[in-house]
Amino acid sequence: MASSNPPPRRVMLWAVPRSLSTVFQKCMSFVDGVQIINEPYAVATQFGPEGKQIQDEGIKQLMVESDTEIEAQTEEFNAPLAFDEAICTLDWVKKTLEADYPGKKLIFCKDMAPEGNYHALPKGFKHTFLIRDPIKVFISFRKMILAFNLLPEDQQKNFRLTDLPQEALPAKYLFGEMVDLLHYLQENKMESNPVVIDADDLQSHPESILRQYCEAVGIPYSNDLLQWEAGDDITNTWIAAKKIMRMNKIQRGGFYARALSSVKFEPSSTPIPDKNELTPDVVQFAEEADKYYKELYEMRLKP
Repeated sequence: MASSNPPPRRVMLWAVPRSLSTVFQKCMSFVDGVQIINEPYAVATQFGPEGKQIQDEGIKQLMVESDTEIEAQTEEFNAPLAFDEAICTLDWVKKTLEADYPGKKLIFCKDMAPEGNYHALPKGFKHTFLIRDPIKVFISFRKMILAFNLLPEDQQKNFRLTDLPQEALPAKYLFGEMVDLLHYLQENKMESNPVVIDADDLQSHPESILRQYCEAVGIPYSNDLLQWEAGDDITNTWIAAKKIMRMNKIQRGGFYARALSSVKFEPSSTPIPDKNELTPDVVQFAEEADKYYKELYEMRLKP
């Protein structure tokens, strides 16, 4: 006898790094009947068997040492839905996203736009996009790279984003890859009405943006989504890579720490600095990304 339960809604949130995407995902974690899937494409392309291979020997060694340290500090690791990155191929990601999830009402996946690899995009998903001012993105991205401490000591002091290995950053500065994905979805009739939200709007007008977002993707809106408990316990319900969850547990680099300690969306208290206050690499990257950002910004949900 066929089940009388309707199939779950399926929503992709494509985001650039450092755009409040983890805070947004934490918020979505409290939608009734949701299953969160965290960054499977990023894991597949960075750490999986088909992923990019870091060429710099110094960075590779530091990554091995970092993994060893992280595992040693998380021996009592408890993340029941965490998966090993060794199984994370693009085909595995597609099958995982398209799988049946009995009893679930919403399958919500947050990730970064893949560089090509569109053959692995899942069927049946509503595609949405989260953007942020490129200057804010690259200021934060630069701080995160330094916080990871994965660069040789002699490179730390004078580090510039332009020093990153080619495989560490997409050719179109993260934003261009998102625009390419959007165009592909439109041209192949996979998404006729994409939903775009800007992080600044989300912070300044959370009720308006969340209400519109939920309506656009078919999620029941509730004021309960405007506030939640601090802490990372909710991540134990996510399908996510063990490597990422272990890093989060010891808050290495703080890349998830602030997001998971959040309790609501709040307006930013830090103004965008003048260009003469920024490092040249941040200026360069932000200027290269700006045309892509503006194209997406024009499509955003407005408060």
